[in-house]
Amino acid sequence: MTNASECVILRCAQFGQQERALFSLLQSAFGEGAAFIAVDSTEIEGEANICCLPDYVKTHRLDVGINRLGWRCGDHCFYGVYERRSDFDYYWLIESDVYADSEALKKLTAESRSRTEDLLIHRFRELEPSATWARHYHRYYDETSYGGFFPLVRLSNRAVAYLQSERVALAQRYDGSRFYPNDESFVCGRLANHGFSCASLNLTRLGKFNLIRKLRKHVEKGLLHHPVYDDIDEVVTKEKRFIRKNFYRLRWGQLYRSLKAIHAENNGDMRLVMRHLLSIFV
Repeated sequence: MTNASECVILRCAQFGQQERALFSLLQSAFGEGAAFIAVDSTEIEGEANICCLPDYVKTHRLDVGINRLGWRCGDHCFYGVYERRSDFDYYWLIESDVYADSEALKKLTAESRSRTEDLLIHRFRELEPSATWARHYHRYYDETSYGGFFPLVRLSNRAVAYLQSERVALAQRYDGSRFYPNDESFVCGRLANHGFSCASLNLTRLGKFNLIRKLRKHVEKGLLHHPVYDDIDEVVTKEKRFIRKNFYRLRWGQLYRSLKAIHAENNGDMRLVMRHLLSIFV
């Protein structure tokens, strides 16, 4: 795949200082003409290569009236850029809170040149039928559900074209309930069940892609990192000793601050807080 063309899309809710810094790195790694921004806002101007997702969703029969649709359906970013530039062989998507440096991006592009799969994603796997997004998926599709972790994803040209038409068809079938497949379950499920090649990224298999905290001291140079865990058991195991020590030594203030930070830094996920509390006694 050495001669294949590829671009990168920065997925973000706004385009501030942090996003600009990452976008500059992406432009250096992929080329200025191959770096795009997909922003979940209409209040942005003065930048080239921008796709405003709310506008795109409204004009392409994708609006289903769900709150935070841009957060749930990151695959829309691919379609917005694909409509402008359908001439790339592969499309990368990276979320704005991924920590990266030039060395890590060199490793990423090197791996990309050696891979030919239609889908590359962190931790590609079959989902248990009882998993939250598997239940959303099975509401509309009678087939095996698959998942991955969406902060860093690569799709082939043909995969983007296929998924774009499939997502529009799904939006027309939406039944008005709370069930609507997110990006991970939709992309992984439709591709894996319909003849596309799907696999996990090698670069993010090192066990350091996901962080416990959004702190720079956890970031190792030359690797890609993301501040939200996709494996709750792994988080709890790593934090259990610290939580227990503060509990049994009656350090209530420290325990409270730790749990508050865990809650805030993991998208307000109360499941994670409760698992940490239970770990004190289990």
